[in-house]
Amino acid sequence: MRFSESSLSARERVRVTAVFLGRVDTCSGLLGLLLFPAVPVRVGLAGELDHTTTGLLDAELASAVAGVLGASVALELAHLTFASLAGLGLLVIWWRRLTRPGGRLVLLNPTRQVRSALTTTGIDQVIIIHRTPPWATGALN
Repeated sequence: MRFSESSLSARERVRVTAVFLGRVDTCSGLLGLLLFPAVPVRVGLAGELDHTTTGLLDAELASAVAGVLGASVALELAHLTFASLAGLGLLVIWWRRLTRPGGRLVLLNPTRQVRSALTTTGIDQVIIIHRTPPWATGALN
């Protein structure tokens, strides 16, 4: 999947590199995704997660866990510079989708700004947040 500049807002775009299942694409966009081909599903986000980019993340997560009941997903947020309420809402939606059938959603290494948004909204009380990979702590087992 490639980013499309026409699908993004007119805000200043940032240069990101996205890797989808081992393939590297360099593109302009407000959200970069890095999918690691492994179980549990690991997805790295870079740039901004807002109303213009939530559709991209939603589609990628749906594709990554399609047909897997009780899937576990780790979102790497170390390069996510901004998350709007729409982006945070999508995280909660995916937390519900994954946990109802027995899966998990874990957030990894959020930036200070994103961590602040997670704390202010109370999402940090619901979704697991780690500074180290969850496979190192057993959080996804």
